[in-house]
Amino acid sequence: MKVTYAMPRKPAPVPEKVPRVARLLALAHKFQGMLDRGEVESMAELARFGRVSRARITQIMDLLMLAPEIQEEVLCGAVDVPLHEVRRVVRHVQWRDQIAAWNSMHALRTSA
Repeated sequence: MKVTYAMPRKPAPVPEKVPRVARLLALAHKFQGMLDRGEVESMAELARFGRVSRARITQIMDLLMLAPEIQEEVLCGAVDVPLHEVRRVVRHVQWRDQIAAWNSMHALRTSA
């Protein structure tokens, strides 16, 4: 007679909370991929699909205009910055200006 023993299971690791702005940036990349592949025809269709306003889709998609260095920092979850503060950075057209605004924002947040 063969006896088998059940190995004790390790509890599933608790996922760390991903900052909201990181989730929105990842969603923007997903939406852009859907547009590029022709899965949806427009941002208006994305809005209908997600049951949000066109303005909200625009706010999310604007995150793709962030400088690559900032996107990397956001996606790595290194920062938890409110969306309205990130949108202030996106308003700058030049990436060097975005990076300066980003660094300035961090300096203010850490000194407060």
